[in-house]
Amino acid sequence: MIGRLKGIIAATGEGQALIDVSGVGYLVHAGSRTLGKLSIGEAAELFVETQMSESAIRLFAFVSGEERAWFARLQDAPGVGARIALAILDTLTLPQLMDAIAL
Repeated sequence: MIGRLKGIIAATGEGQALIDVSGVGYLVHAGSRTLGKLSIGEAAELFVETQMSESAIRLFAFVSGEERAWFARLQDAPGVGARIALAILDTLTLPQLMDAIAL
């Protein structure tokens, strides 16, 4: 499993970024908050959650390991998949999310 990528941001688009790691381009899915922190041509370190299915391998990228861990935890809730977990993390900061869960 891929857990971290460190390289140069080659491109960004709607919900995704391409990070060049030693000549290999990895397409990662990310929320707008994460994408807003990335600049094309700049070095970046992304924490990655790898999800495999019969039809694809998908990489979800985050700027912190803590955010990646919450992405995985959120998907343990019934009815919450990768898309919804990413939307939650894109809407709430980690402190806001922890406060909401504590209620």
